[in-house]
Amino acid sequence: MKNEILKLSSEDLLGLGLKAVSAAVLHGPAIVLSPRRSAESLEALRAGADKAEKDFQKGISALPKLRVAFKLARVAARAQLTASRDVLKKRCGSQHCQAWNAAGWKVSLAIPRSLNGMLSTLSSLEQYFKDNPDHEVEKMGATSAESKAAFDALDGAKTAVGNQEVANKKLHAARDQAFESLRKGLRGLCHELNELIGDADARWKAFGLNAPGEPHTPPAPAEVTVENDIPGQLVVMCAAVPFADHYRVFTQPAGSNAEPQPAGSSGEPVFVIEGLAAGTSWKIFVSAVNSVGVEGPRSQPVATSVLAAEAA
Repeated sequence: MKNEILKLSSEDLLGLGLKAVSAAVLHGPAIVLSPRRSAESLEALRAGADKAEKDFQKGISALPKLRVAFKLARVAARAQLTASRDVLKKRCGSQHCQAWNAAGWKVSLAIPRSLNGMLSTLSSLEQYFKDNPDHEVEKMGATSAESKAAFDALDGAKTAVGNQEVANKKLHAARDQAFESLRKGLRGLCHELNELIGDADARWKAFGLNAPGEPHTPPAPAEVTVENDIPGQLVVMCAAVPFADHYRVFTQPAGSNAEPQPAGSSGEPVFVIEGLAAGTSWKIFVSAVNSVGVEGPRSQPVATSVLAAEAA
């Protein structure tokens, strides 16, 4: 049971926590759960994990919008640099020379591609137009104020993305810590219930847990594949299933609504089907069976066909 909790997804863990809280309210006083496993304590852990998950998802969803704003700020900054350069060509010349240095173009008249290069040139332009107000052309946006606005928007957008990335790392760590606390609390609850109620007590189910005395029903097999490269054979495989003692394989003719028929079983998650007519099409299902014969649900069907033998 402890290992089951370790394997649960965040969503399933929150669901289990909710059941445990409800059961602790209903049965806790009679069972005499310790204060650490009370409904209040379990709810604090569950609510903390739920909030941490929502905060993390909110942070994740915020980042794409900030990146779009950053991209737009770069486009606007490039437009501002281009307009200013074109205006200043009438003052400084169409070829690079020393006169361009004060405006931020110290090597060539190319628009900087790097973020730092763009910010540096915008900063120089702001000061250049302050020092040379008669060089400004307001209708072209080639002004000290426009250069500063482009700088502030680009620098602010860059900072916003960086801050959110840092925040998301912290939110991720906080979420992991909150869920680990919830896992520990639920594992502790399992341990305590082992001491307080019997292995077959029906109250295990109320807490969302399998009673230790009950056999575990295997889940539906996943990652089912069928290889049909050998004429007359289908090789069926799936991922290993928890609590499985053996596996059953079923076939259903393609396009048929008939009940899938058993093709055989195997102690390993691999099985070879033989005897199917060449050229026929099928749907293949797999189920897992535990050590006392309890069979879990079938897998999703996999469509395939039987390869015909090559003519001699």
